[in-house]
Amino acid sequence: MLIATAKSETLQGEIHEKIEKYLHNSKPTIILQKNSMSQVSALFHIVINTHERLQTIPIESRRIIYNHIYELLTKHNCKLLRMNGTKNHIHMLIDLHPSIALSNLIGEIKRETSLWIKHNAIAPDFRGWGREFYAFSLSKDRTDSVIEYIKNQLEHHKFVSYEDEMMQICVNEGADFFET
Repeated sequence: MLIATAKSETLQGEIHEKIEKYLHNSKPTIILQKNSMSQVSALFHIVINTHERLQTIPIESRRIIYNHIYELLTKHNCKLLRMNGTKNHIHMLIDLHPSIALSNLIGEIKRETSLWIKHNAIAPDFRGWGREFYAFSLSKDRTDSVIEYIKNQLEHHKFVSYEDEMMQICVNEGADFFET
């Protein structure tokens, strides 16, 4: 298969002639592309929770923890669209870069932030992250509603527990919720 990128009308004409020649001679197919850059959209709503879902992230420490997570995401060329949470969990909406696997990224976020929080005494009662995480892919048309949902975490959790929230998200996404 031959892939060609056409930058001018003259070149497009030449490529068109070659395509016709190859089609009639049963040669390999040529695909004409106007833009040779790959485009990937891998949006994920991710939730990580503290060890045993304990309330160990002080509200006043959230921004500095979020900033550290943002730096880790940026290091892997991932785009953070929104992050927020409560004392026992964090929601993130990211566009995952295709060069890293989701589980590897989350593993690194949990490992690095856990060590960093403990080393810098950011959250004295923090005992690490839970083993589990939740991640659901979504289409671009759901981005705004998920951003709003993440923005309103503190208000939302005045009425709904973390466990009830995750059960509802899992039901909405067609996934099983496993109580640990």
